[in-house]
Amino acid sequence: MFKLRDYQQEAVNSTLRYFIKYGEKSGNPVILLPTGTGKSLVIAGLLKTIHDNWGSTRMMVITHVKELIDQNHDKFKKLWPEAPTGIYSAGMGRKDKNAMITFAGIQSVAKQAKYFEDVDIIIVDECDLISPNQQTSYQKFFAHIREKNPYLKIIGLTATSWRLGFGSIIKDDYAPNALFDEIVFNACTVECFNWFIDEGYLVPLVPRKTKKEYDVRGVHTRGGEFIESELQKVVNDPDVTRHLLDDAISIAEEENRMSWLIFCAGVDHAKDVKDYLNERGISCEVVTGDTPKALRDQYLIDFKAGRLQAIANNNVLTTGFDHPGLDLIIGMRQSQSSRLW
Repeated sequence: MFKLRDYQQEAVNSTLRYFIKYGEKSGNPVILLPTGTGKSLVIAGLLKTIHDNWGSTRMMVITHVKELIDQNHDKFKKLWPEAPTGIYSAGMGRKDKNAMITFAGIQSVAKQAKYFEDVDIIIVDECDLISPNQQTSYQKFFAHIREKNPYLKIIGLTATSWRLGFGSIIKDDYAPNALFDEIVFNACTVECFNWFIDEGYLVPLVPRKTKKEYDVRGVHTRGGEFIESELQKVVNDPDVTRHLLDDAISIAEEENRMSWLIFCAGVDHAKDVKDYLNERGISCEVVTGDTPKALRDQYLIDFKAGRLQAIANNNVLTTGFDHPGLDLIIGMRQSQSSRLW
């Protein structure tokens, strides 16, 4: 059974103190925690504490990718094996409608709010992905439940308190329509990052520059990010790919890096990266949105077990991928998103 670290317990306590202090006048609080510091366990702590003290409270944990649903549910069951949980996710092959605590994917529940009209608290992992646009899946889901339960509370967890193209996710003079009202716990300060590293909870990133660089001056942007189809045409040059990977291989060999995660600009780019690494005798597979579920799961199992040295992916493993053994990230796609970086 897991035990929360001190700062994780304080994140739970800070949230509960906020609700107790403001009662019915409380809004939607946010917890800020850096990637890798255990948001899943904070979620588990919140769920168990609320259930233990207010047993009739029905709760949901919602996110946007299957990996996070599985990770959050797994951590919670390890903290509390007997928990009254369910999962509502097409990607995981389950649609439990009546559990007191439901872990769900927004794509699966967006049009099924009728099953969750008595939910009191929704916890959203990676909550900066919620658009303020009232016509999005998240906002429509919240609005439907609020029609039945105007006291619905939404707790957000994220490492970034802003959204590309919109600004702050916390209400202020510049973001009056933001969903969240107050940061109740903030461990994303410079001082906190240094503390996490000093305590051994995070490792410092060690940047290594390749000799070859991409030239993306002609690539247009949309919504503050490079247009993927244009970016892939520039980036997926066989000559450039070989040069960049040769540089990366040299660095990895010098520093004995054994587990590589590679971010590519598109599906074709990821496949070409895989082919070249295989030519060089490095085991690598590709994970994209089109990879069959069973095959993707097997690739990731093999990668974490060390049977695969590298995984090349396109917009799949950017969120919710938990692999403590990872020791090399190869960024082969340009991005203007500070969140992605």
